[in-house]
Amino acid sequence: MVTTPDYPPKTVYRLINQLMQRFIEQHPEVVAATTTADMVVDFPSVSEYLRKYQDPSAADSVPQLKQGIQETTEVLYKTIDQVLKRGQSLESIMAKSDDLSGASMQFYKTSKKTRCCTIL
Repeated sequence: MVTTPDYPPKTVYRLINQLMQRFIEQHPEVVAATTTADMVVDFPSVSEYLRKYQDPSAADSVPQLKQGIQETTEVLYKTIDQVLKRGQSLESIMAKSDDLSGASMQFYKTSKKTRCCTIL
């Protein structure tokens, strides 16, 4: 089997394996027989498989799955970054809330002391 250098080797091996299995299914007598000379065997599945495997991404679902995983990973990273940014924002809001709570408590105590002195 001759392919371009960028064609995935695993896809080529899968094609050869499928062709061998199909040949054994369709011609068990040829496989079992001892041959002493060349034989002509009709095997139209070859052209069907070669047509199917012209585009490795269409013939093999692994690259499609890898691409889907890659896209999902990128979306997940973006979501995690956004959550972390929100978490930092929430932390600063909580700190400001604590400061405001302390200031309001201080104001309450001061106003209570001031009111106590003005009542007399």
